[in-house]
Amino acid sequence: MNIFRALGIEPLQKRVIALKSMQHFRAAYAPVAGRIALVDGAGLASPSLDRLQFARIPRPSTKGRRQSMDEA
Repeated sequence: MNIFRALGIEPLQKRVIALKSMQHFRAAYAPVAGRIALVDGAGLASPSLDRLQFARIPRPSTKGRRQSMDEA
């Protein structure tokens, strides 16, 4: 939260704080957050493979197939 404070913003006085991070934010923000909403902004680093367009995938492919615990 100190990054906001360094810019003169007190994050605890804000209703919404948006971060561009999927990692390393919970330790600082979870204790003071009423709610954490994870969103997928798409792009190259999308955590959802279903949103990515694949081209030239050798067949047969397992794209979109979820591995069950029995197969792991």
